Amino acid sequence: MKASLLFIIIILVTTSVVYDLRVGTLPKDNSSTNDEAPTEMSDDAFAMDEPFQEVIVEEGYTVLRITKALHGGEYPVSKQQILDDFSRLNPEATPKHIMIGHSYRFPLYETDTNENVSNDKDEESSLLQSE
Repeated sequence: MKASLLFIIIILVTTSVVYDLRVGTLPKDNSSTNDEAPTEMSDDAFAMDEPFQEVIVEEGYTVLRITKALHGGEYPVSKQQILDDFSRLNPEATPKHIMIGHSYRFPLYETDTNENVSNDKDEESSLLQSE
């Protein structure tokens, strides 16, 4: 009797462990399952007809670096404005925590050489750290 009860317990534990390792019992991290309504195309950024370009982030990319590359190596507006516009276009993400392999919307600006802001790496890192 004790041997058969022990055998059944071992089978149940083994089955449970195998199931947990293969399928898992924890829910997947999905930010769209929260109580907020999902973001739709009629977001504030789209209502203002802000132009943007979707970019898949690769290793070493930052919001400022990608925006600079999209505009020919110059910052078309202030770095803080770029970060604010990125946040408005991507409400589910923060500029400091973009993830490799994910696609994000990056703001496009009309380039005017009189308004370009200088390239200062220290300012870029301090802006990202302040968020």
